[in-house]
Amino acid sequence: MINLADLSLEIIDRILFALDPLDIARVSQTSRPFYETIYGPLHRQFWRGLYLAQPLDDPRRTVTCLGRHRDDNNIDWKGELERIVRARAVMQRPAICRREERCQVLHTCIDLLTNIPPVSSPDGAGKMSRNVRWMQQRIGNGAFLERESWEALSEEEEQLLARLHVLYGLTSRDLALERRRIVQAFVYSLRHHTAERAYGPFVPDGTRRVDWVFISMFQHDLGMLLVDLDDNDGECYFCPLGLLFSQSIIPRGLNLDVEEDWAGMEGLWSVRYGFIDHREFILYNDPSVPDNEPQDTSIFDDAEETLATLDIYIRVSGIEPDPCHPTRPQINIIGEVDGKFNIVGFVKLTDDDQVWCHYGAGNDNQMVWK
Repeated sequence: MINLADLSLEIIDRILFALDPLDIARVSQTSRPFYETIYGPLHRQFWRGLYLAQPLDDPRRTVTCLGRHRDDNNIDWKGELERIVRARAVMQRPAICRREERCQVLHTCIDLLTNIPPVSSPDGAGKMSRNVRWMQQRIGNGAFLERESWEALSEEEEQLLARLHVLYGLTSRDLALERRRIVQAFVYSLRHHTAERAYGPFVPDGTRRVDWVFISMFQHDLGMLLVDLDDNDGECYFCPLGLLFSQSIIPRGLNLDVEEDWAGMEGLWSVRYGFIDHREFILYNDPSVPDNEPQDTSIFDDAEETLATLDIYIRVSGIEPDPCHPTRPQINIIGEVDGKFNIVGFVKLTDDDQVWCHYGAGNDNQMVWK
């Protein structure tokens, strides 16, 4: 009979790598060789191997949403894998999540979707991120993303949950008609477009931090205009927002830290936007209704929302240094639509390192909207 002590460390590692990470702690208690392998002086090497044995992206090959690579020496293989395993358990049963660990669980999920390998071209077929596939399988129909699955969310937790929902995209639950009405009521209310928010998707505190609840509402509304339903059964659908389009496109050899157009703005863009009839919009935002009273959302029972597309060729008109982000300067842009509309704006990073694209459009150098 073969004794564990007779096995090489390589074979022991292979045995352990085949196990679910949840079983590792139990295995460590069965023998000294196993314990030494898991928690001994070389434990970092073991946990790196165990992490890489999972159906996840190698973090050494991933980049952030801004194209930044991770420092190999600062990867906590053991700690990160333990947090991922805990997040997996919570996604299966949100009720087991302790209040004090909610933010950590949500941050873990967000980190998995914002640190993924780039593709070198738009047709990056067959190179889908393993993190994306893993999250897609765990979140499923989106029950984990529902506010009702969480008891008394704090403001921070609500923002994190909304950000995760934005990263994931539309779920089958989002296709319900009553939910779309709620979203439209939010999107078309001028009460959410204020100077305190800089008339954009920002937290109304002057910091220019992104309000992810705001973003999720707009993504949901636009997504419903873009979605293709298969036989309208609500089960099979395709929406070009969310997980499947989350990988950065970074051509081989391109160093974004020295590239002036780091956001890839120069080129032909298709800008899509939705709107309702202006008469219905004005009626819904009746100025005689006090802000502390609810607006009449019944207008959306019959209001028809339209999707429009503009093809715009955008050029970079200049670069301005950003002291807070030395390697990601402000990109000034100009563009033209059918020789009639002028587009003028900029792309820069917000205080919380999100990409902010701001532009206005009009005729004869007169801005009509921003």
